[in-house]
Formats: sequence, C-alpha cells, structure tokens
Amino acid sequence: MQHRTRVTWLGLAMASAGLLASCSDSSGPRGPGTLEATLVSPNGPEGAVVLELVGGGIDSVTETSHLTYVQQDGATIRLVVVLEDPGVIEFELAVRDVSDPPQTTVVQVADGDNELRGSVAGYRVDLVPVVEPSTSRRGPR
Repeated sequence: MQHRTRVTWLGLAMASAGLLASCSDSSGPRGPGTLEATLVSPNGPEGAVVLELVGGGIDSVTETSHLTYVQQDGATIRLVVVLEDPGVIEFELAVRDVSDPPQTTVVQVADGDNELRGSVAGYRVDLVPVVEPSTSRRGPR
C-alpha cells in the first residue's frame, strides 16, 4: 500500500508540473499596445528617477502628470522623471509588442528632498500591459 501511495503522489506531482508548465506559456496580451511603468521603491515616496530602457520596440513615452525628459540613442532611452511632490513615479510606454517589454535599469533616484539615494539596490520598474476596454458590445437577441 505504501508503494502505491508513493506512485500516486509521484503521478500527481508530475501532472501538476505539466499543468504549471502549460500555464506558463505566454498567453497574455501580444502585439502593439501600452505598458504602464511604476517605480517600485524600498524607501517609499520618491522625488525623481533616472532610468535606462533598452529594446522592447519603444515608440513613445507618455508622462502621467510629472516632468519627463527623454533622450534616445538607437534602441536605448534615457528617461528622467521629476515629481513636484514626493510620490509614486509612473509613466506609460507605447511599444510594438507588449509581450516583449524593454529591459529597465534604475540609474539614480532622488528622495522627496531632492537628495540622491546612496544606492539603487532594491529598486525596480514594474511593467504591466494596459488592457483596453472591449469596444464590441452584444445587443439583445
């Protein structure tokens, strides 16, 4: 009986692994669209950030109520976002394929008093596809 229990658990584990592998197949949004970018800070509200974005077929950067400066050199974009008051730093990227986001590097961060942080360890930029509401509507049948 103990051998049968092991075989059953082994079978369940293998089936679960197969199911998880099939779920990890990129079935999310693809193609042109918008990525919402948010600076994730280990220190709370920030005042400014300098980022480097590489690849990902970026067509444009859209500010979301912040001062935003963009410099592009080929496939590399240097982006500076400055807030008037400390808060969450966010912006949007129009990209050619939302399933292939750009690589992001946090170069420098300034706190709410415009003092540079001593380290950028623990910072990251989350990129999430913006899902547009469906325009097709079903009428009564």
